[in-house]
Amino acid sequence: MHTCSYAATIESVPEERGIDVHLKTELVEVRGASQEAVFNLMGPDCRPTGEQTVMRYDMLHVTPPQGEFSCNTCAN
Repeated sequence: MHTCSYAATIESVPEERGIDVHLKTELVEVRGASQEAVFNLMGPDCRPTGEQTVMRYDMLHVTPPQGEFSCNTCAN
């Protein structure tokens, strides 16, 4: 858990709104007609494991790959 209030707030939003968050995945294909998204599963080193998963969606929101969140302006 982050000590930065901004990070704690952001982390609480998905749970409060019933949003499924899937970390360590990489979008490789969107099948619009069937509302499916194909993702590479990433290992602890952030490299593809060779495994994929297909997820059905009603709404799809994907962000570019990002590093771990760091709140350097907050006191620990």
